[in-house]
Amino acid sequence: MKNGIKIGSPEAQRMGLLLLGWQIGFTGLAIWLSLHNHPAIWLAGQVLLGLSMLQWFVLEHDLGHGGFLKSKWLTLVFGHLASVFCLIPYFPWKQIHHAHHIWTGWKKLDPTLPEMHPDKMSPGLVRFMDFCWRYWIPVFAFSYSLQTFWNYRRLSRLYPDQKHKRRNLFSILFLIIVYAVAFGVLGNAMLYYWLPAFIFFLFISDPLLLSQHTHLDYNDPEDGAVKPVRYGEQPIYTRSVIYPRFISKYMLYYFDRHGLHHQHPGIPIYFLSVLAQPEENNIYWLDWLRIAKRLPAHIMIFQSFRDTGVKL
Repeated sequence: MKNGIKIGSPEAQRMGLLLLGWQIGFTGLAIWLSLHNHPAIWLAGQVLLGLSMLQWFVLEHDLGHGGFLKSKWLTLVFGHLASVFCLIPYFPWKQIHHAHHIWTGWKKLDPTLPEMHPDKMSPGLVRFMDFCWRYWIPVFAFSYSLQTFWNYRRLSRLYPDQKHKRRNLFSILFLIIVYAVAFGVLGNAMLYYWLPAFIFFLFISDPLLLSQHTHLDYNDPEDGAVKPVRYGEQPIYTRSVIYPRFISKYMLYYFDRHGLHHQHPGIPIYFLSVLAQPEENNIYWLDWLRIAKRLPAHIMIFQSFRDTGVKL
């Protein structure tokens, strides 16, 4: 039991399985609609499938914490199933994200923070980033995923243990094989049935994911003693972008309550609604988007409030 919540209880496990069952049904509906020839039905299916991909990412995020289901075997199965839809290898996600929760608040120690700095980027790359952010071209989440969760060389450097290497390689190869089979069976039709939905998933993922940790003041290891920030104190290094309740509950599965999640990383998403939201760094989603879109991408991502004075 934690904060009065019975994690791992039969009731909790049923909630997790029911949510997964609903997600499978919703995804099945989206795929079924996407297979129709009528343009309007196909388009509706693609929109729902793109939303489903985002929801599978939220579920993979939660499964990686280990509290969503009691069964470790089912957690692995559903974690890899979720990875098929959001294209994020499960074991690399789990390891990187675990380290993120340990080192939230510390530059250079949190493996989810960008390693490269604009000073080391070519001017062309900086202009490309700024152009994509300004004109809503969704390249950030996908390129970040490739650099972070698909980069086997970096993963092996961070986690050199042979067990971790094997697991990371398995999750990466699993996705490669699944999509190789899918393209082999469907051919170019796979692009028609899958690619628009995936682009829509990236389109809604970019602002959501960029909102959670960018342009916040972090500690620097060179400034003094280094020790993990306690979970209860991490909301100052996170941001919760507030969406309408319907979107938060039914579309995002409370993934937008990011500061709350950092306070209680072991509590499944289906229990987050009963906890009090921390006061730090809460902003309405339209306000965040309006301010963030005024900033060039390289400033929003790589600088902080301390550098610019812009409060997001």
